[in-house]
Amino acid sequence: MRKLASILTIAALLCGAAYAGGVDAYVIPLSSPVYEAMDALYAINGMASPSTSRPWTVAEARHILSHVDAEGMDSGESNFYRSVEELLAREEPTWMIDEDSFGLSTTVSLNPEYYWHDNSRFDNDVDWVWDYEHRKPFLNLELEMSVFSWFYTTANAQYTKGRWDGRNDGIWYYDPDADYPNGIGAGIAPDDKTLHIPAGSISWADEHNTNFPILPETFEFDWPKRAFIAFAGPHWSLTLGRDRMNWGNARIGNLLIDDGLEYHDALRLKLYTQNVFEYEVMFSFFDDDWSGAFHESDSFKMLMAHRIAFRPADWISFTLSENIMYRSSVLEGQSLNPAFIFHNLNNRDMFNALAWGELSIAPFKDWKSTHSSP
Repeated sequence: MRKLASILTIAALLCGAAYAGGVDAYVIPLSSPVYEAMDALYAINGMASPSTSRPWTVAEARHILSHVDAEGMDSGESNFYRSVEELLAREEPTWMIDEDSFGLSTTVSLNPEYYWHDNSRFDNDVDWVWDYEHRKPFLNLELEMSVFSWFYTTANAQYTKGRWDGRNDGIWYYDPDADYPNGIGAGIAPDDKTLHIPAGSISWADEHNTNFPILPETFEFDWPKRAFIAFAGPHWSLTLGRDRMNWGNARIGNLLIDDGLEYHDALRLKLYTQNVFEYEVMFSFFDDDWSGAFHESDSFKMLMAHRIAFRPADWISFTLSENIMYRSSVLEGQSLNPAFIFHNLNNRDMFNALAWGELSIAPFKDWKSTHSSP
């Protein structure tokens, strides 16, 4: 009975004290409706897009919302403003052990799904209307922890059917024996790589489908999808780990960093002022082993990126970014300078550089135009 009483006491502590102060470092996932709602709120008020470097922390989202003038809005606009406030208020860890210092949250979700089609044979998940990106994991466990308002960490574990199938080897690949003796920039080194690109998956060919991995070969081994630590304050954030990211405001895919990629393993620092200036630097680390074999890699590959964004007036903002893919067997410390002009790193066997800019203008209420160019 004493053990049961202790368990019930802990459960009451976990579920009984909602955190009132908020967690600045909480990172809002890109799947949240907050982003679309904030974009719409800025547009109907004749303001250029809010920061297109995402995800945001709660502190940054509050900062962005605070620059929308709620005075003088009509009733419809005012109601929409309050709905955005309510959406943002939900984007925080729910249960706290100590209201002012420590929070712990565990979420378990079970999502059994079944799909069926009567068309011809499918080869890819995107052949389905409800493709891999839409399907929920069969079982998902998410752990969250926060310390004071400036630290947050999360990780998830899932049991579900994967996008690719272990039975695919040698079946549906584009040019499985096509060598690239001269390499491809910093992506594929000369003479030592063969490009294997899966063109389909046996898992998606069945007329009757489910998100439960019936066979071991269909299990999704690539997890967690989100796992990081985050530090944040009123005008800065620092994150290290794995999360889905997006740079830009395109609707059909951004040039460099797009949420079409499931995650980046990255170190990311962001600084911002009173809705006028942003500076960000990111190091994103990639797997350099294309073979799928489990062995120690003899090289590394990462994307180094930095960007600055200006908003000289509410109705206009522009962003400049310079980025470089770095691949080598040796890490050269002098190449990691985030203030460096990346295009001066001109060893083509090690580096591929790219710069781009984006302009967002909203000269009238309910009207916005965004332009990007490499």
